[in-house]
Amino acid sequence: WSGNGISSGAQTATPSINKKGIYTVKITNNTNHCSAKDSVFIAIDTAAPLLTAGADKKLNCRDSIISLEGQSFTVNTQYTWTGSGIVGGNAILTPTVNIPDTYILTSTSLDNGCSASDAVIVTIDTIHPQVYAGVEDTLTCRDTVLMLSGSSTTADVTFSWIGSGIVSGQLSPQPLINTADDYILTVTNTLNHCSSDDTVAIALNTVKPNINIGNAPTLTCTNPTVTLSAGSSTAQVQYQWTGAAIVSGAMTATPVVGLSGWYYLTVTDIVNGCSS
Repeated sequence: WSGNGISSGAQTATPSINKKGIYTVKITNNTNHCSAKDSVFIAIDTAAPLLTAGADKKLNCRDSIISLEGQSFTVNTQYTWTGSGIVGGNAILTPTVNIPDTYILTSTSLDNGCSASDAVIVTIDTIHPQVYAGVEDTLTCRDTVLMLSGSSTTADVTFSWIGSGIVSGQLSPQPLINTADDYILTVTNTLNHCSSDDTVAIALNTVKPNINIGNAPTLTCTNPTVTLSAGSSTAQVQYQWTGAAIVSGAMTATPVVGLSGWYYLTVTDIVNGCSS
């Protein structure tokens, strides 16, 4: 045999070669010394398969399992994925994974045995958003409707409230409510779909203040004016008297009056706005 890539067996019928090119064999009859020649062209095929492992992916609170998106552009090939979180089979182009890692797709041609690889990076984002449902508050005779004050320092979030007395704004950070209850605010990140909850307690104080009026005095010629007497065991109250002839002290517990008739006292709790 002759040719530029014979590595062994040049004087045998089956030489080994390692280069492409034209190889010529010369066969000689040892009896009559006649010869004959023939040639063969050896080509080379080391083309690796064309493939892509697809775009990088991200696991999050909603997408705890995702599918990779490998593609092959060469026919008659086999595929194999490697990585720590492959859930199903790894011999397909689109396996599912559930762990962040670098996943490598290897494609091997069944025609020439050549292989090629590509990698895709799977990351994870399960950071929960910050949430604050606000300070506790109290419904009273004066404040029959309250505005809650939820908030979040996380960008790209939605708000949702749960509670028995939401009047309006359930999907806003500041809903209006009119019933005492524990109100739960859920904040959801629209990018990674993670949620956080916080609760604020709304109490109710509609207790009316205590009121006591003393015995009615009598106007006389010698006492043309008299002092009424009232009181309340409730702390922080306001007094308001109405009647025919209040001379002074209409907003005190002891007004002075100058005519006979009915006098009416309203006592209002300064704290909750309730009156008796």
